[in-house]
Amino acid sequence: MKLQCPPRLRSKADRTRFNRVVNDLARHDLDPESRIELIVDYVEIDRRIADLRKDANGGTIATRLATTRALNVATAERRRLHQRLFAGARKPDEVLPPVAVEAAAKPSNLADESWRRHYHRRHFGLPTLINDGTPEMDRLIAEYKREGEELRERFGKPSWSALLYASVEEEIEAKRIIAAYNNRQWRTKPRRAAAMEGSDR
Repeated sequence: MKLQCPPRLRSKADRTRFNRVVNDLARHDLDPESRIELIVDYVEIDRRIADLRKDANGGTIATRLATTRALNVATAERRRLHQRLFAGARKPDEVLPPVAVEAAAKPSNLADESWRRHYHRRHFGLPTLINDGTPEMDRLIAEYKREGEELRERFGKPSWSALLYASVEEEIEAKRIIAAYNNRQWRTKPRRAAAMEGSDR
């Protein structure tokens, strides 16, 4: 029998999220009915994160920083709920891609998240800053500079991680690619060395 969506989840998006989680639990041989409250909490925090991401693009610098803090808290709470929901699952990696699973396990870092949003604007749906001489662009560039000064006063210099990668997932993926390349290099080195020794004989 299909599990009914609770009345407090009224929107179509909430019902879609609810059914997705129920199906994921069933696919992992977990009982959705015994986790109904956790599912509802997860759906609501997922909606909260979606709303915060929309709000992060507007308002003053102080408002955007407050939104970023709230987004970090909500994301950490969603990770906690995800772990409780799928505790005991036989194949938890199927729920999220491996990179997302590793990213979810990392503690949130407000400084890195704030600097990432500052430097990697397009990743967060913010307009690219091109000095075209228009008053609006002059205003945006001035605001961007003020934001950088405020972030530096609050957090100090940005980390290399924040400068290089727009998200934790992007950082993990890049490091995995580098590690795989290095492993291939180390594996082929002995073979190349042996081939050169053989050619000297």
